[in-house]
Amino acid sequence: MPIFKRGDIWHYRFSIQGNRFRGSTLTPDKGAAQRIYAKLRLEAANQVHFPKGREMSLPEALLKYYEEHAKHLPSGYTIDRQIEKVRTLGNKMLANISNADISDYVARRRGEKARNKETLVSSGTINREITLLRAVVRRAEDQWGVRVPKINWKKLMLAEKPERRSYLSAEQQAKLMKALRADFQPLVKFCLMTGARFGSAVGLTWKDIDFIGGTITFRRVKGGGTHIVPLTNALKVLLANEKHHPIYVFTYECQEDRPSGTRGVKRVKGHRYPYSRDGWRRPWLRALEAVGLQGFRFHDLRHTAGSRTTKVAGIAVTQELLGHADITTTRRYSHVLMDDIKAAMEKAEGHTEDTTPRGTSKIANKTGLK
Repeated sequence: MPIFKRGDIWHYRFSIQGNRFRGSTLTPDKGAAQRIYAKLRLEAANQVHFPKGREMSLPEALLKYYEEHAKHLPSGYTIDRQIEKVRTLGNKMLANISNADISDYVARRRGEKARNKETLVSSGTINREITLLRAVVRRAEDQWGVRVPKINWKKLMLAEKPERRSYLSAEQQAKLMKALRADFQPLVKFCLMTGARFGSAVGLTWKDIDFIGGTITFRRVKGGGTHIVPLTNALKVLLANEKHHPIYVFTYECQEDRPSGTRGVKRVKGHRYPYSRDGWRRPWLRALEAVGLQGFRFHDLRHTAGSRTTKVAGIAVTQELLGHADITTTRRYSHVLMDDIKAAMEKAEGHTEDTTPRGTSKIANKTGLK
């Protein structure tokens, strides 16, 4: 067995490619000992397969990072696209990448057109790609024992504009719903009611809905793990009308027959199918254009939900609804409270009242003061 007891303490013993490792976990708890053993075995494997100073190419490091870590994250699809961009740095050895190489990459990316837009790539997009490269380099050094370059990451980051946040008014929401296709409306309403991200909402399955217990469990959430929100009566009604698919809650109605493409997927007009990653964009953008909301992002539905909840219940409740680990993230919605305070102050300023104490006028008359 890889772990065994000596007295009250658990010990470990294993070998990798003829290299033997043994020692004490220093704990009497079996569960803790198993976790310590797993960590020590991983570290030992890295020492054997990637001895200190080993060279590794950038493409090899990017692939290993994705297979070992990124693909298991909810944002794996996005990271995969970022990796495709970072890979254009070339087939360099990781240790040979210089500050100048990354500066050239940043300059080139700033001149490229953004995906699905007529504008250039944003500074934020480029910064996230550099952040990914930094994560790969750090993992290569810390866990794989690979030689890495010394990069001044801070100086390579671009200045970003403050995040733009849009919020739907009740009037705008009514117009948007009217412009949206009927099969898209439940998804949008759901995100406005729960503050769910698009990926979490379209990935929702019927097994995640507990009508008896009154909860919704989101499994595709940012940072991993799960997030649970209450199932209100309005949500029960909304979801009860979405029984179109045996697995997924939200689906769209195919508008035209589509033969099997490169992926071998056939679509039949009038049938319902789960949302793809990008298939919803065109109908969504057409609806926004029809009501004059160009630039409004699907993610802004989450901002709208957060603002509305903050207004009626405060920031702490909004933190729980949106699943923020740190309330600092939720404080972006504090402008709602500031607006309420400002309105109250202005109302008070406009409310004039005679606050002169009783008897003042009589005293003033007796003393000759006016």
